[in-house]
Amino acid sequence: MAGFLYQVRRSNFSLSTTVSAFTIIPAAARHCRIRKLSIVGATTTSGFLEVLASYVNAAGTGGGTAITPRPLNKNSPAAAFTVAFNYVTLEPTILNDAGYTLPFNGNGGVYRAPILTEADYIEIAPNTNGVTLRSLTGTTAVTLEAIVEEL
Repeated sequence: MAGFLYQVRRSNFSLSTTVSAFTIIPAAARHCRIRKLSIVGATTTSGFLEVLASYVNAAGTGGGTAITPRPLNKNSPAAAFTVAFNYVTLEPTILNDAGYTLPFNGNGGVYRAPILTEADYIEIAPNTNGVTLRSLTGTTAVTLEAIVEEL
């Protein structure tokens, strides 16, 4: 069953190993899956960096800054899932250091993960705390994008 596709993008911000770049949180009765991830380094310093997409064990609290998912088809309804970053009280707790890793170079390096087969999708079940993206190494400026399918 195909769902609606949405772009989630955060541009030219500094990564952190303790603060999530953004967290994708499914609606109560909706299933989501990340179909593609890409990251671009936006600094003049070369260096190996990694971002981790990991399941969330405990949700962020204290509200956060919302990112509105943009439908890739203009006829799609507004997304039911939410995306947030910069939680006021507590950042989301990642389940463990396992997940989907995006390696890239901070000096304009591009990493596009074409997740094309269903076996490779990052599944986000309804009524869960979602998936968060956070730096494993480095605090460089980047642009990060996810293509999310909502079923």
